[in-house]
Amino acid sequence: MRRADRRLRGVRALAAPLLALTALVTGHADAAGPLIVNGAGTPLVWSGGVVSWNPDRGTLGTLSNAETVSLASDNFAKWQAVPTAALAISNTGALPVDVTTANVNAFIGICGDGLSPIVFDTDGSITDSLFGVGASNSILGFAGPECGSLVPPVITEASAVLNGKFIDGIATAGNPEISITSFAPVLLHEFGHYLNLEHSQINLLEAFDHNAANDDTIATMFPFLVNGTEESILSRDDEVAISTLYPTAAFSTAFGRITGSVLRSDGVTPFQGAYVIARNVADPRHDAIGYASGERYVPSAAGGPPAPALQGFYEFPGLTPGASYTVEIEQIYAGFTGGSSVGPFSTPVVLPGPAEFWSGANEAAADPPDDPNAPGTPIMAVAAATTSGVDIVLNALVPPPNDACADATSIAAFPYGDGESTAGATSASGDPIQNCSPGTTTANANSVWYRFTAPADGTVTVSTTGSDYDTVLSAHTGACGTLATVACDDDMTATNLQSAIGFAVSGGTSYLVEVTQYGAPGGGALQIAATFTAGAAAGCNIPAPGACIPGKGKPNSDCVTEWLLEPVPPIDRAKVPRRNVPAARLACHDGDPSCDFDGGIKDGGCTFHVAVCVNNDDPRAAAAGCVPTSIASYLVKKPSATRPKDAADVANGAALRNAIAALALSGGTVAGGLVSFVPAESIANTCTPFQNIRVPIGARTLRTRAATGAGVVDTDGLSLRCLPAAAAAAAPRRGHH
Repeated sequence: MRRADRRLRGVRALAAPLLALTALVTGHADAAGPLIVNGAGTPLVWSGGVVSWNPDRGTLGTLSNAETVSLASDNFAKWQAVPTAALAISNTGALPVDVTTANVNAFIGICGDGLSPIVFDTDGSITDSLFGVGASNSILGFAGPECGSLVPPVITEASAVLNGKFIDGIATAGNPEISITSFAPVLLHEFGHYLNLEHSQINLLEAFDHNAANDDTIATMFPFLVNGTEESILSRDDEVAISTLYPTAAFSTAFGRITGSVLRSDGVTPFQGAYVIARNVADPRHDAIGYASGERYVPSAAGGPPAPALQGFYEFPGLTPGASYTVEIEQIYAGFTGGSSVGPFSTPVVLPGPAEFWSGANEAAADPPDDPNAPGTPIMAVAAATTSGVDIVLNALVPPPNDACADATSIAAFPYGDGESTAGATSASGDPIQNCSPGTTTANANSVWYRFTAPADGTVTVSTTGSDYDTVLSAHTGACGTLATVACDDDMTATNLQSAIGFAVSGGTSYLVEVTQYGAPGGGALQIAATFTAGAAAGCNIPAPGACIPGKGKPNSDCVTEWLLEPVPPIDRAKVPRRNVPAARLACHDGDPSCDFDGGIKDGGCTFHVAVCVNNDDPRAAAAGCVPTSIASYLVKKPSATRPKDAADVANGAALRNAIAALALSGGTVAGGLVSFVPAESIANTCTPFQNIRVPIGARTLRTRAATGAGVVDTDGLSLRCLPAAAAAAAPRRGHH
């Protein structure tokens, strides 16, 4: 599976594996090495490196059949062109027909017909038929070995399906679009799976650092699509991985090799699932090769049992002779799960120690003598020789006292400040998914927790300014394991990776605050600060990103009226730093306690918490030049007071109008959908309490028009969508079998 990085929000990633292999082909070993191995730990390969593929006869989006076949041929050719890989990949003839929803099952999942289909799903209908209606909006395609045997370990047929809906020239919410430049490396990545390659975690730092200048270090087989241009070129790690499966004679004789194991702190017990990396000291980011410890140890697969030495084992062939390499380990990223997994487990295991280098004679479980921050002991690669026994012993690392939700640090009084190291912090299975991290469908790493009880109604602000790593910050109500999110922030700006949230609190209510690491696990030095301001409701005078939604009007009028939602939606248009405000839309699944406030029941609709704020002293750039004055009138255009759709519209409209009227000390006058203020309401930073806005399954739009005494008009809309409880949308994915 491959997901989109935050810098390519419009790029969707491919799907989880759809098809099971034949009963004989069931051993999975995830990493930059083989996708499938047998029980003896031997990878499956196309016999003799001879690989065939059979293209569809149809079109793919705006591409003609000839153009699509050419695109597929070009990307297969990139794997065949690796000089140390012995591959002969050929198009052995088109499929007999254009594959459609009516006949797809005659080609996909069929063994023994001599065909390895590359299906061109021109409009996404095949993807929908296989995954369910709507799947074509998030699935680019899938590929992998389909038929073969574990004994001998041979692939006989494979398949791929490519979703042309993403390149059909139509770009709407229901029909996402990416460029051909971004789509081409999807084929290259998926054809890697077709040849039996798994994912690579090489250079997590570069993948998540928002710097396109170093994206040439990211492997094509990296689970997330980060940069289509750069990932269309095979990395050193990709070339070594494919050459390990299909080696030329020179690959064994002209290069060096390092092997070893990852061991727990007792120095004896193998550890499965650490990511091990060899880096050329002279070019550590480009000449880097990765391997998940124990990736070929699959005792449940036929053809075994595996050699016990494969447990926790790693190997690095293809090393440049005469070059010196360091060997290091790191945590497998928590977001690499299921079809996007890296390592021997579909869900990454927690590394029971810090990231560290192999330290030669000082290698041990404690510091001293083994300093995990030391640069490591270089090993010189020798042609046709193996340096073995390079065993890494995990340093014991004590987690911080507030590592678990149940052990949250108590904030007894405001203002509050704290500093601690989160390097030893772990992630628990019950940790929430922080919904403000784009592309994230699993909990972020290195979580630490804080708890407070609101002393009165008001606003709490929390910031991680001063921390030295990429933080994600969220606030919740409820019990550990069943939390409801009330606020979340990933980055303050496109370049400031610290976080800040501001949210309304109710006196006597307990809240939990979680801080995590975005991207590569590791944590760092955390600085956290919190303040409390008494008041009936939150204001919009909180620094970026804040919680209020100014809409999409002119900056000089955007502070007149703003929305406040619980939970706060993700940042709108993150690539436009001036905005840096929450999106004016929120989707929620019926019964999701984080956003459906009707008691967590599944009742055919969602109850959203919506507040209206006026005369806002909004310091954010999105409201630049807007000076709060007064509100003379406020029109609730939708829901309409005269033509409501249903009872929900009637109740929602009345709730909004009455709440807005109550903003003035003297009260506003309600007539139809219009609320008038005489005199004009001039109190700054005034918000209504949260209103229960009911949305049946489907979508509703709230639309308002506020006018100041000086005639400045601010028209804002808010889109609320309630999704069925049983139709949770799958994350955008790229995948394999």
